[in-house]
Amino acid sequence: MELKPEFLRKLEAIVGGRGIVSSREGRLTYEADMHTFYKGAPDVVVLPETALQVARVVELCWREHVPVVPRGSGTGIIGGAMAPLGGVMVAMNRMNRILELDLANPATTSPLTHRARWSPPSAATARRMPAARIASSTASR
Repeated sequence: MELKPEFLRKLEAIVGGRGIVSSREGRLTYEADMHTFYKGAPDVVVLPETALQVARVVELCWREHVPVVPRGSGTGIIGGAMAPLGGVMVAMNRMNRILELDLANPATTSPLTHRARWSPPSAATARRMPAARIASSTASR
C-alpha cells in the first residue's frame, strides 16, 4: 500500500519528525518479530511518546482506512508484530516512562495504561519496594 504524502505529513504533525521511520532500511527492523520466518514490512513506523499521540495516530488511520499494527518490543514468536498489508506500525519503544509509583498498592502508572505491573524495577524503586511485588503478573486478570 502506498501512503499519500499528505497522510505522512499528518502523522509527522502528530509524533514529530523524529517519531517517524519511513526509509526502507529503517522499516526493515520492524518487518518481523522474533519469529523471522514470517515477514511484512509496514509502509511507515510511528514512535509515539504519549497515549494521546497513539490515539491520534489510530484515529487518523481509521479515518483514512489505513491498516494499523501495534508493536511492543517485537519479542513475540507468532508473527503478530508484522504488517503483511503494509500500513502504519505503532511502535511503543518510546513509551518507557513511569509516571507514578503507588507504593501502598504495588503498581505503576505508565503513559499508555492506567495501571501496569511490570519488571524490572529501577535501583531506587527496588530499595523502596521488593521487586517481586512490582513484577507480579497481570496475565491472570
